[in-house]
Amino acid sequence: MLNLQKTQLAMQQTFQIKPSNLNANFIESVRAMFGDREVKIVIKEVEKTGTVDQKELYIQSLPFIDQFKNIKVDPDLDLSSLANEVNL
Repeated sequence: MLNLQKTQLAMQQTFQIKPSNLNANFIESVRAMFGDREVKIVIKEVEKTGTVDQKELYIQSLPFIDQFKNIKVDPDLDLSSLANEVNL
């Protein structure tokens, strides 16, 4: 037997919170937002963002540097004006 379900646009809410801050108030706020509707709760670790490690960035760029090592750029080419044209 084929089971078809009608889907509607679902309300979605994202929280970013430390586990130590989870409490009954959090659960109550979810209940207030969604009422008695069924929800799916997914726990995902937040990826840390920080400063770029210049050495690591250089190492990652080496294959591209090697790929374009034979390309010659006209010394009279004004790269700043080209960038300005693109970013109108």
